[in-house]
Amino acid sequence: MASGVQVRVVGTTYVPLLRPPPPHLEQIPLSFFDAWFLPLPPIQRIFLYDGDGADDTSFPSLVRALKSSLADAIAVFFPLAGKLTYLPSTGDVVVDCSPSAVGAGVAFLEAEASGGDARLLSGEATHDVPAFLGLVPDLEASELPAPVLAVQVTRFVDGGGLAVGVAIHHAVADGHSFWRFMSAWSAVARGGAFPVALAPTFDRSAIVHPIPMATEMARDLLRKLTPELPMIPTENWLRRTWLQHETTTLELDRHQIEHLKNRIADGELTRTAPRPSTFVAVSALVWSSAVQARSLDPGAATRLVFQGDCRRRVDPPVGEGYFGNCIKGCVAEAAAGELQLHGGGGGGGVVGAAKAIRKAIDEFVARPLDEFDRAGRVWGEPDLVAVVASPRFMPYSTDLGWGAPSRVEYVSESAPEGLVVITGGRTDGIVQVSACLRPVHMQAFRSRILDFVAWSLCVCVWCPVWR
Repeated sequence: MASGVQVRVVGTTYVPLLRPPPPHLEQIPLSFFDAWFLPLPPIQRIFLYDGDGADDTSFPSLVRALKSSLADAIAVFFPLAGKLTYLPSTGDVVVDCSPSAVGAGVAFLEAEASGGDARLLSGEATHDVPAFLGLVPDLEASELPAPVLAVQVTRFVDGGGLAVGVAIHHAVADGHSFWRFMSAWSAVARGGAFPVALAPTFDRSAIVHPIPMATEMARDLLRKLTPELPMIPTENWLRRTWLQHETTTLELDRHQIEHLKNRIADGELTRTAPRPSTFVAVSALVWSSAVQARSLDPGAATRLVFQGDCRRRVDPPVGEGYFGNCIKGCVAEAAAGELQLHGGGGGGGVVGAAKAIRKAIDEFVARPLDEFDRAGRVWGEPDLVAVVASPRFMPYSTDLGWGAPSRVEYVSESAPEGLVVITGGRTDGIVQVSACLRPVHMQAFRSRILDFVAWSLCVCVWCPVWR
């Protein structure tokens, strides 16, 4: 839904790297986890803040404070100030954090938006995609060297409020790393010291693959995915789909999620099955609803792709502070008929979906690096449902000095058949589900989820202002 919001960048400055990195980390090579994401869109998030504190007189001081706290944060997360650089002598791509690569620092864009305000954009369930895209910095690059991080702060001149858009190149960070950085920046922006518990590590040699020569494996992936380095393919199956889809956000509260877990547990054929996690339960509802919305033949195969965090799974483990990509695409498979919504509220569908997801998780835990490229092989298939992020991510804790955001959304371009983002919601116990699907499927998808929670005798409460 287009609101008519128009965004205009009024200035670009740079946030410097306050101190140089250790000499042995001036060039950080991409691991085989990182290499997958070099040709893909960046991670882009938009944080909307209501209020009237961003007028002509206060906005400059707000920008200065934000830039100061960002400088303190990137002094620790220094790869974010570097450049992705191709080394033809070895075939590696590295994050170059040398003074010549860092240069003036991280691009910081200041912008103004007219024709609406933060409340308007945060109060609608259906996304205003053109406006959202204008509120995040464009980090897409067709050639290396390429920047890793850019930030944009936008003041709504007509109705108040502001937006902070953050873009990080996906070859340098996964979602876990992104949110650790945002948590650290948020803590510093509120006037606190840098949180020691969030201190990152960057040593790519800590990632060990059972197959010898993990470094050569990364080079092989780069040759396969980006054969014309330093040129980066910008026309691929992941890009340029956002505007073709409809994107809607809903929330499930604690009671609805508990009912969903109970329904899955009650439908299990064996009482020895563990109670489903929030991720399994919500992903099962998303997957089964999408399959029904697409009206797939009951005998057709369908797949759900989701990400497994390998930090605790690799041998040796690398720890929660490892900053980079350390995720593997997992694939759950089932016949569409096993996921069709039938019976009371479609319980059979979510039970079948949860069973398949749990099987994929068990396989991942047992052999975390097996079939490392399987998700990539099936990504473009029409039967696919893709889920990213995690209910453990808490985007609404991103208080940059003026309170919690009123809305946080994923703005990166979607997969061919759409994408569903699952994160923690605005209050404890709530899960936010942002679905980006083909318009022909969206209404049925939304209806299936509403039908399930209505049958559960729990009123499906959309965010009160997102009706």
